[in-house]
Amino acid sequence: HGEASIDVPIRPETRLRVGIEFDELYAYAGSGLENIRGTRSARRQKDWVGVQHFFTPSIWGEISAGYAEVPVEGGVVVYGAQLGARPVDSLRLSVAYDHDFLTVSPRSLSLGVERQTTQGEVQWQPDLLYTVVASGRYDDYSDGNERWGAVFAPRRSVVRSENVNIDLGVRGNWFGFAEDRDSGYYDPAAYQQYVATSFM
Repeated sequence: HGEASIDVPIRPETRLRVGIEFDELYAYAGSGLENIRGTRSARRQKDWVGVQHFFTPSIWGEISAGYAEVPVEGGVVVYGAQLGARPVDSLRLSVAYDHDFLTVSPRSLSLGVERQTTQGEVQWQPDLLYTVVASGRYDDYSDGNERWGAVFAPRRSVVRSENVNIDLGVRGNWFGFAEDRDSGYYDPAAYQQYVATSFM
């Protein structure tokens, strides 16, 4: 993956953003994840332009649109929008919508699978010791499949010094798909992951 972008201030609270992205994906021959043409790789290129605006110091939004190309299927118009808020210092909220290709494997790209993603996230710091991050996500795929997902990740500060800051916590990750399809992505009905986390 590679990307580059330029932000151009229009006004103090508004910025014009222009960017380009590349994704080069590879898979082993015979894995079932290779390009439907039989090659091991596939590339996605995306050119986009967006506007970010701060309505107030604590509320901001962004919209973007562009064009993405993949092998076999060609290109489509892609777009997205985000809205973020920080009503108080201890709470951050965000919601986002995005329409793009599913960039998971050469097979998913060469099949031209598109995804529409709606997601929300909450970050809460009830005091100086604890931080809780929770998010939810729903994807609608152009191959007829659907995906849901959720993350819950609390952590606690254990070391605060002049040179070292350490937080320890746990993270739960859950997701699942409506159907099992052969479109080049892992699609379990119910996946669960629990891990210990550290932040420095």
